Amino acid sequence: MVQAPPRPKSVDTAFMLWMVNVVVGILSSLLALASQDAIVEESADRLGVAVDQAETGAAGGTAGIIFGLVIAVIFAGLAFAMRGGANWARIVLTVLGGLGLLFGLIGLMVLPVYFAIGFLGSLIGLLEIASLVIIAAAIVFMFRAESNHYFKHS
Repeated sequence: MVQAPPRPKSVDTAFMLWMVNVVVGILSSLLALASQDAIVEESADRLGVAVDQAETGAAGGTAGIIFGLVIAVIFAGLAFAMRGGANWARIVLTVLGGLGLLFGLIGLMVLPVYFAIGFLGSLIGLLEIASLVIIAAAIVFMFRAESNHYFKHS
């Protein structure tokens, strides 16, 4: 039986970046929930529309948090599988990470709203930017030469 090659540092680095991104995503979701009313009010002001606060109740925010937590668990599970040498997990992380980058770049249009609502909003905005950098770096580390060799022979 052929023994799998030792896991390279680049794979460990990619794993750690994915795990950091999971934590950043959870923190960002919790901060967004705490700032939900301010975000809605600022967005409505910028769009020039009236917003009925009753329509923006906690149910939507709670559902968003639950969805975010489910996504975080999925990403963590994929990261563990990737670290173990599962090339399929590397591919799924790359596809989901690429989609996250695409939607994250589109989401940067909301940064002025975040920064306008104060400290928590600014923190959310900075976490969103950090998440984009972390995802891009994780994808790069997963496809370094030593990583490719590891996944090919695992």
